[in-house]
Amino acid sequence: MERLKKHFLSLFSIQIILIMLFLCGCAAVEKKSAENIPVDSKTTQKVMITTTIRDMPDSCKPGDIVKVSLRTIPAAEVSGVIITEKTPDGWQIIKAEPGFTKALSDGTYKWLQWAKQVEPFNIIYEVKIPESAKGKYTFSGITTTYREGEIEITGKKEIIVK
Repeated sequence: MERLKKHFLSLFSIQIILIMLFLCGCAAVEKKSAENIPVDSKTTQKVMITTTIRDMPDSCKPGDIVKVSLRTIPAAEVSGVIITEKTPDGWQIIKAEPGFTKALSDGTYKWLQWAKQVEPFNIIYEVKIPESAKGKYTFSGITTTYREGEIEITGKKEIIVK
């Protein structure tokens, strides 16, 4: 009987240790997911508000083709995102992945992404710099969701044509 008690107590102790390890592991995972992780092309971190970040070179030359990237990280439960990007007057997007949904005559381009839960996504486009361009030019854009309305695109906004 005494031997059975020791065996039972030993099994019980092992169960307690396993439960504690499991709970500590869950806490560690929870803490890691709450850390401020830098946003890059592999980030799948959920954010409180939908965010789009523009990246492009600081400068270019007339006639160049410049690559611009828009990285969007949707907030939780966002099922549709509209990206509206305005290039400087006279500049045209010559290639985009994914392709834009709509192009307006004023240099405004729109992309639409939708799903039950939109996952982070990238838009990469190439814009042709006019031969006559010289000076500082500004890009602008907004991200629109049903829940949040319009949110300004952050990141780089200006490019210098030398």
